[in-house]
Amino acid sequence: MRSASNGPATESFKPSKGAALDCLRRAVALSDCSLKESALRWPLDAHGDGLRKLRAEGFDFSQPVLIDFKVFFEVWPPHRDAMLRLGQEYSSVASCRVGDGAGGYLEFQVYALLSYELVKNTTCYVTELMSPYRGACLSWGVECVTERCEVFALDLSKARCAVGLPCE
Repeated sequence: MRSASNGPATESFKPSKGAALDCLRRAVALSDCSLKESALRWPLDAHGDGLRKLRAEGFDFSQPVLIDFKVFFEVWPPHRDAMLRLGQEYSSVASCRVGDGAGGYLEFQVYALLSYELVKNTTCYVTELMSPYRGACLSWGVECVTERCEVFALDLSKARCAVGLPCE
């Protein structure tokens, strides 16, 4: 059994392929691994849609999983302090370039039970954390049995505000 000062003890903690794992401090702690049917009724938003898609594909919500989160910035590369600040919260931060180096994103991972509360709280918290650097956490994904599933959760009004554009 593993216990950390910043999270609950879990018996099923299994590190995966040497990836840096984080205990999410702001997630809602589940008392056990069994999820009731009522817990699978998610709001009608991008996060809920992504979770419903995962359920339809047979995703096992009772097992901890490595969840990737992506933070996009209005200007790439982001300010050095953005990566340092995110690294203070999550040890697995990586800078990822897209295409010809014209853009990119910061990515971090969390090892936990996948839940609506976890992804909603994480994306909101990290967007708030990165707003001084004109960044927003707009995407999360997990490895599925058949393919990689990624949810691009974009609330345009919040994303515009987060990167310093006029809010609508």
